[in-house]
Amino acid sequence: MSTATNMKKKPLSRNCTKVNLNIIPESQPTSDDIQIPSVHIPVTTTTTTSANTILKKEELLKLIEEIDPSSTLIPIYLIDNIPDDILVEKYFCLLSKFKTLPQLNGTFYEDILKSSNDTYLTHNFKDQERMNNTMKEVVINFMSAMQSSTCSTNLNDASNANKAVFNPKVTLKVPNYNNMQKSTFYEIAAAKKYFASCIQQIMVKGQLFVQQLKVLESMELIDVNLQSTTTNNEDSNKLNSTLFFLSIAFFKAETEMMKKVPTKEYKWNEYKSKITVPLPAWRRESKAPPLTYCRHADLLIKKFENNVVSFEPAVVLNENKHAWTKLENDVTNTDGKGSSQNHSSNNPALPKRKLWVRKRIKNCNQNQRRSSNSNYNQNHKPRRFKYNSEQHISSAVLLSDEE
Repeated sequence: MSTATNMKKKPLSRNCTKVNLNIIPESQPTSDDIQIPSVHIPVTTTTTTSANTILKKEELLKLIEEIDPSSTLIPIYLIDNIPDDILVEKYFCLLSKFKTLPQLNGTFYEDILKSSNDTYLTHNFKDQERMNNTMKEVVINFMSAMQSSTCSTNLNDASNANKAVFNPKVTLKVPNYNNMQKSTFYEIAAAKKYFASCIQQIMVKGQLFVQQLKVLESMELIDVNLQSTTTNNEDSNKLNSTLFFLSIAFFKAETEMMKKVPTKEYKWNEYKSKITVPLPAWRRESKAPPLTYCRHADLLIKKFENNVVSFEPAVVLNENKHAWTKLENDVTNTDGKGSSQNHSSNNPALPKRKLWVRKRIKNCNQNQRRSSNSNYNQNHKPRRFKYNSEQHISSAVLLSDEE
């Protein structure tokens, strides 16, 4: 991604990226064109994964409504994909366990650290080694989540400014590309711009899911490695201890990210979109249109050059009729991919027959025909090659399906 002009560095955003989860325009192709398989979860069932349990669908929806009233952060639309995606299943499993909003809000974690005291921590790590190993993985998860947050923020801002940050490449071979009207190329550019906008918006939703999943995974890592520091072994306050160490890891990760990967602020109103109009070279250079060329006319061109082409109406019609007859016979007499009214595959009453070619076995003495009484290896079987109507076959043997 190329940077825009007059960019300045800014610190990492401490707020979660708030996006509309229904951001795809209504004019986008419907789900009838592209469908992702999904299995709906019955309301009365409970899905389990390992030691944790996912709440029932109705309870899960109620929980999401409590922790995310604006419905802009929790991907509710993924609930029906839980049986089909192991990562989605893990996400809602951890969400059901901790019942808190996974976020990258620096103010939230700062308040936790300021309000903590000796009585706040009821759980701690067993030893320093376990704490180092756990916090190392948690900090890495946070750095990955912050990277996804920066990406989703930039893509969301670019989409809101109607800017494409990439140019989709389309490989489609069409004849006479240079001779199409000019408006066609501008329509192609508009379609590519719409496609790029849809991809950017989809990526925003995907990156939002990733950063929340990383936060939940970090909470799980801390939770399974903490043990009670009191004799009562109260697990009810374990979440407070988990959030305390999670806050420490957040600021460690944020500090490292600001050192290594300073973000940049894009002025999207001045940003030049990556989409370009795919005009042919002669239009871009204001030259004359090129001559029409067809590679299938090479043989005919040679006939014109040798003055062996007849323009008599009777001859022209006879050649055209002969070409049609030959084409129909080729389709009728072969098992090719073509179709014809006289093709045996369209007539169930006719038995299917295959045309095979026996490859002649080369011998030092090609003039002598091998007989059954010769010393020829009886275990050798001649190879068979399926008939291809486009190749020149010198000799063929018609075999039925029973042979």
